[in-house]
Amino acid sequence: MKNIGQKIEDIERKIARLVDRYSKVEEENLKLRTEKQDMLDIIDQHKVEIEKLNNDKRIVKLAKTLSETDEDTVDLKVKISKYVREIDKCLTLLAD
Repeated sequence: MKNIGQKIEDIERKIARLVDRYSKVEEENLKLRTEKQDMLDIIDQHKVEIEKLNNDKRIVKLAKTLSETDEDTVDLKVKISKYVREIDKCLTLLAD
């Protein structure tokens, strides 16, 4: 049977191992918390970037719609001008 001194030494070694394990777990925990915060910061940056890109997309879509409308307006004006000239020719022919 172990004497009391040996039992105390065993307990002290076990406590030392537990303290060492605890320190390592604390270090790992701190490292993981830092990584988590870094990831959350990256996610926030990506959210801002996504919102900016969505706004840019809306602006491009609106600009495209406006430019198409301008082109349609020009085409319509050209067609109306052609019809007016044809009508003028017909009126000239009828007047003669």
